[in-house]
Formats: sequence, structure tokens, C-alpha cells
Amino acid sequence: RHHLAGDGPFACGGERSPNGTRTRQLGSTTLRPWSEIAGVDDVADGVEIRGRRQGLVLVRARAFASRDERQRFVDYAKASLAG
Repeated sequence: RHHLAGDGPFACGGERSPNGTRTRQLGSTTLRPWSEIAGVDDVADGVEIRGRRQGLVLVRARAFASRDERQRFVDYAKASLAG
């Protein structure tokens, strides 16, 4: 909120694809190719996608309809990292 100069709400979105992860926020879209992702971790708050150079993306737990869907996302991401 401090960096965005307001209280929100702040809309954001994301998707995974064979090319990498794509995030959308504040009218900007960022593609992080799988080659630039250092790791994917299932954590209490959701799924963390750690970039090699570009920080961290957290996909919140509430973004997944079920625990099974979340696990499929993690499995897909880890398989994509393995190439």
C-alpha cells in the first residue's frame, strides 16, 4: 500500500503457460520465462515462485479452488523448471 500510494483494492492476476508465468497488476504485464525462475515452493500462504533476478511472486492459497488444484499447479511449475 505504501508503494502504491493508496489503500486498494489492487487488482492483479496471473497465469502459467509453457513459456513461463505471466502476472498482471496496475496495467502492467510481466512474463517470467521458466529459465528465469529459481524455484517453486508450496508454503502456508500459497505458492511462492522465486525469480533468479526478479524477486518473488506469491500465488495466494485463495486463488486455488481446491488443494488438488494447488498441487497440480505446483507439479506443473516444477516440471516446467526441470525442462
